[in-house]
Amino acid sequence: MSIQQNKIRAIIEKIWSKVKEPKPMSGDGIVAAIDEVYAAGEDNGNDEMWFNLLGCRNYEVKRTYAFEMFGFTPKTFRLKQSIKFIGDVAAAFQNAINLNNDPIDFAKIEKETGMMLDFSEATRTASAFWNCTAFSSLGTIDVSSAKTSTYQMFFNDGSNGTRQLKYIEKFIVSENTPFNLTFQLAQINHILFEGVIGKNGLDLSQCNLDYESVISVGNCLADKTADTSGTVWKVVLGATNLNKLSPEEIANATNKGWVLE
Repeated sequence: MSIQQNKIRAIIEKIWSKVKEPKPMSGDGIVAAIDEVYAAGEDNGNDEMWFNLLGCRNYEVKRTYAFEMFGFTPKTFRLKQSIKFIGDVAAAFQNAINLNNDPIDFAKIEKETGMMLDFSEATRTASAFWNCTAFSSLGTIDVSSAKTSTYQMFFNDGSNGTRQLKYIEKFIVSENTPFNLTFQLAQINHILFEGVIGKNGLDLSQCNLDYESVISVGNCLADKTADTSGTVWKVVLGATNLNKLSPEEIANATNKGWVLE
């Protein structure tokens, strides 16, 4: 390991020791320490190295709690390629924070660079962004393979919650994607659904969504008219969102065998 690599490792270890202390390093202190890592990496032509040392080797995450409690700024979250989340990646960004009140507009980054937070091979995404304040927006979030759980994936417990996140460019689901308190964010206003919604449990009543988002839900509903199980297929939009749909648009859902509430 080179001198610069040793320097980066030492700085990262200092960050972790401070974050885990009873009186954690202040936001400004964390920013300064991470900037040291960033500068040292640039000097070595290896500015993504701190990602590797923090458990994201080769930009692949195959474990839970990968970035729990990390502090980010747009400067320090610069990617050279997409991060791929594989298997059980629950709590990936749980309690991750923005530093200096500077959340990351990741939808913009994705559009400009093509870099993604790629969850398409994740089987469990429970609490992935639980109480995360690091992002103001997200790009494409693909949970079509998350057949185990999306429980509280975007959840605000009312204290240090996911208050910054207002926009998800695209949320890709499959007929097997489960929903359970997946979206509990009052301030979010855009989630464009793609794919097929085939399971009960989708509750968007805590969100005040734009029309495009609400109509996308109805368009993604699986056709349940041939189902003879007696199951009541239901999506909870909440009155605010439901009132954005015309009677004809609501009928689009009921004609597929679904109830919108």
